[in-house]
Amino acid sequence: MILYHHPISGNAHKVKLTLAVLKLEAEQVIINLPAGEHKEDWFKALNPFGQVPVLRDGDVTLFDSQAIIKYLVQTYAPNSQWYGPTPKRQARIDQFLAVAAEKLAAGPAKARSSTLFKRLEHVPPAQQIASGLLSTLNDILSQQAWLVDDQPSLADLAHYAYIKRAPEGGIELSEYQNILAWLTRVEALEGFIAMPEAKEIFAGA
Repeated sequence: MILYHHPISGNAHKVKLTLAVLKLEAEQVIINLPAGEHKEDWFKALNPFGQVPVLRDGDVTLFDSQAIIKYLVQTYAPNSQWYGPTPKRQARIDQFLAVAAEKLAAGPAKARSSTLFKRLEHVPPAQQIASGLLSTLNDILSQQAWLVDDQPSLADLAHYAYIKRAPEGGIELSEYQNILAWLTRVEALEGFIAMPEAKEIFAGA
């Protein structure tokens, strides 16, 4: 199994976190995003959209982090709490995976990337989306320990990285006490791996 990624990517981190909690090993290949390696022909043969992450598992090649983490669980931990064991719970998890692909991407993730890469005109609208999302998630987490119910799932793994690093996009988390408690619970999961800070990534580049 090979994971093509870059450490700045929260979407790549959710795949690495899923691999870790499932105790799966994958060769990790860092794609040089600043040099444009993700736009080279060889990489676009893996993902025509030229984005990380990409997972290769035997004759299966997948892009899109949501698709990858579902594939990993359905292949290597079917009927587990992470994505199952019933169609009803899978559908509830899918709801939050859609939120991750939409509001999380347009809010905390975009505010962070726009701040880090100096696209500052995009920061305020992304922060506004983030505020609404975090308020809603904070309310949900006032009623239960995890996003879907009383057990962790792919929904939690999919949201963790970009919420944890939301302050890098100028988003203060101190007012969201339920989210802060949830972050601590995610970090206590067996096999957990941290999402590095951007300054650590840039320092090591």
